Amino acid sequence: MKNIYSFSGPEGLKGTKHPIVFIHGTGMDHTVWTLPIRYFLRKDRNVLGIDLPGHGRSKGKLLESIPDMAKWLLGFFRSFKS
Repeated sequence: MKNIYSFSGPEGLKGTKHPIVFIHGTGMDHTVWTLPIRYFLRKDRNVLGIDLPGHGRSKGKLLESIPDMAKWLLGFFRSFKS
């Protein structure tokens, strides 16, 4: 998705392993998950840390409710299939 920041390690997502997805809370960004992301990368796992719209390095309007966030996340994950 355009203007959305996500971090998946220096090598990106590898192979067919499903990623462990880290989603921050209100007023935060992906950096809240730095230590767990590093841990799982060292264990050769796929990880994905996302900055929701309007947070961290992502642009866009803040999502106003949990249902809005869930709907947005479903669209984000579907964008990987195309």
